[in-house]
Amino acid sequence: MKRKAILTLALAVVLIAVFATPAFAATTNLAWPPPLKGGAADNQWGWNSIMDNEPESTFDADAFVNARYLVIEVSNTPEEGDLDFVWQGSGNGWGWAQQRFAFEDVWQDGKIVFDLTKASNADKIKDTGGDGGAVKFFAAYWEGGGWADLGVTKAYLTSSLGGGGGGGGAARTGDATLITLAVIALALAAGASVFVVRKLKA
Repeated sequence: MKRKAILTLALAVVLIAVFATPAFAATTNLAWPPPLKGGAADNQWGWNSIMDNEPESTFDADAFVNARYLVIEVSNTPEEGDLDFVWQGSGNGWGWAQQRFAFEDVWQDGKIVFDLTKASNADKIKDTGGDGGAVKFFAAYWEGGGWADLGVTKAYLTSSLGGGGGGGGAARTGDATLITLAVIALALAAGASVFVVRKLKA
């Protein structure tokens, strides 16, 4: 009975650790410099999903649909000013959806972060994925000499902040603790099982 109880407890701890651990951030790295330039070539740079008759791209439209943020990491702090996020795609009939953001609303510790849920026509983004889905989007920086002044180091789409690019995110604080507890519980259960077996044989 003791052995069964210990094993049950260990299993419960493992299940708690597994289901309490949040999923890694889904992150898609974007080419820099981007393949697209707007009318103001120094200021409007952008990307397109894989589609016919467009510059080659490496991401599927679903990566845009499933993202929450467009993150552009820079080595130089930009001057205060306005930045735009523009997107058009199959989800909004290829209409030009443009949203202007104040500097203080997108600047976060060396990163320019566009929250896609606050983009113009954001409710149409979900209709851009699936079969035949396609999208192109631009980030515009209007101060100084444009993007070249900022020393951009990487750009990516991500489902949550903290992923940092590179194809995946990082587990939040506390996940390692839960996993460690699960391992300890399993070790204790294994040790207890051996002890119980030996007692029964004695």
